[in-house]
Amino acid sequence: MILKCEVCGANIDFDESTSIATCKYCDSKMIVSKNKDKIENLFNRATFLRQNLDFDGAISVFEDLLREDYKDSAAHWGMVLSRYGIEYVNDIGGERKPTCHRIQDHSIFDDPDYKAALQNADIYESYVFQEEAKKIDEIYNKYIKIVKEEKPYDVFICYKDKMENGEPTEDSMIAYNIYNSLEQAGYRTFFAKKSLESKLGQEYEPYIYAALMSATVMIVLGTKTEYYNSTWVKNEWSRFLELKKENKHKTLIACFKNMSPYEMPMEFSAFQSFDLNKIGYVEYLVEGVNHVIQNSKRKNGVLPNEETSEVNRLAANAETFMRLNETQKAYELYIEMQNRYPEDCRGWWGVPYVQSERLTRLDNELASEMQNMVQHAITVANPDKAKMIQEEWKDYIRRLQEQNKRLKISEAEEEKNNYQNQIAGYSDVSLEISQKREQTKMLQLQLNELKPNIEKLSKPHDFILSIIACIVWALFIFVTEGILNGVCSSVAILIIWGIYYAVVSRIELLIKKPMLRKKQKEYDGIVLKKQKIESCIADLGKQKYTYETCVNKIRELEDYIQELRG
Repeated sequence: MILKCEVCGANIDFDESTSIATCKYCDSKMIVSKNKDKIENLFNRATFLRQNLDFDGAISVFEDLLREDYKDSAAHWGMVLSRYGIEYVNDIGGERKPTCHRIQDHSIFDDPDYKAALQNADIYESYVFQEEAKKIDEIYNKYIKIVKEEKPYDVFICYKDKMENGEPTEDSMIAYNIYNSLEQAGYRTFFAKKSLESKLGQEYEPYIYAALMSATVMIVLGTKTEYYNSTWVKNEWSRFLELKKENKHKTLIACFKNMSPYEMPMEFSAFQSFDLNKIGYVEYLVEGVNHVIQNSKRKNGVLPNEETSEVNRLAANAETFMRLNETQKAYELYIEMQNRYPEDCRGWWGVPYVQSERLTRLDNELASEMQNMVQHAITVANPDKAKMIQEEWKDYIRRLQEQNKRLKISEAEEEKNNYQNQIAGYSDVSLEISQKREQTKMLQLQLNELKPNIEKLSKPHDFILSIIACIVWALFIFVTEGILNGVCSSVAILIIWGIYYAVVSRIELLIKKPMLRKKQKEYDGIVLKKQKIESCIADLGKQKYTYETCVNKIRELEDYIQELRG
């Protein structure tokens, strides 16, 4: 089987007996998917997409792999590398080191796919994952430190700067005009050409991430369809849409020129588009941005003329600490708002928002604890804000219920597998039990035939018959020969009979004893064989009971799982 190296892209000759492959060109080690049927196509496809910086495409392929086998540690690790936008590049010394193009709001050690990769990995795989994770976490900590020091942006301009031949695109000129107008309007705007101008020689990712995270509005420009889907343009707007899932106040404005709005990516269909062919488009666009930002502030209960007030200062500081992932400080500020300004919904809503890690920590006990504060927030909020809180809380409860359902399904599946393992190698033993019982019947017939023979051989010489014969003979002599002679003759007969009986009985016993011993041994052997078969029948009966019990439990669990999924 031929695989592609995750680091340099070279072909790797892979031994299917191991899960670790080593590239002979760059000496990098990679964990190979255990899903042999999908590995050559899907795994190589995902690796190719990630190496070409199409991280969203790679994630989609790895998701396909995980749908085939959720316990595939290599696929989980591929998800991690793609989610963090990891590209391996050569440093000055020629060593290949990871570079992060998609910083996340949490450490790699808290990533669910990283945890899943470790859970399903063997010892050596786990070691490789942990060593690489340490390198990525070092990058993460360095980037986060930079992010925390960056001032927030209002607007992020997303566009393709240069064509393949290095010449500037029309989009870059349009973006420059929009940037100048927004800056003049007082909005801090992220425009890569200007915003990263002072960052030459530095890694751009933390500054881009800080801008994506803080910006309320993203303007996506495109004069050609393919520009929207170019690697870095798509990387920016797709990440912004992910952040929008956590912050519904973020807005994307999709701008187009010399094309139909239907030629833009499907992801933009939910947003209002803006035609750059309009005369005076810059003024209209700035006006639209102003409307979005001011409306966003109103929805959050912050009016422009109130921004200097104490309560708004507390709310703004709390929100800043949330963006910086300083959750404890944000929590303390929201608690202070509850105590000092109970009429402001932001304090009541902020605490559960922090505790739930931006409504991502799905926990039943936590949800129960948060319910009262959420209700307080809805009660004191204005109608628009109350509706927003209700929708977000409803979505949180829905995701929590789905998680609970998945956990129940997982537990039921595990229990089902346990029962299946219990009866592995078992079969319905009813037929075998029936055969064993027939064997016992046959053996009992043999015993019944042997028993009379043994009893006959065990009997002594027929004493009664011989004594009767002897008495009859003595009486006959006594009558025929007279009293005196009859008495003598009778005594003599009795003496002779006694001697005869003793001798004959002894001889008969000696003759019958070997035969008796043989028959008794045969009898005992059949009894022992019968006992063993009866014991086997008892064991088979227990197996049958276990088998039938497990089968019934499996059916019940399958019905339960189907009910949950239905």
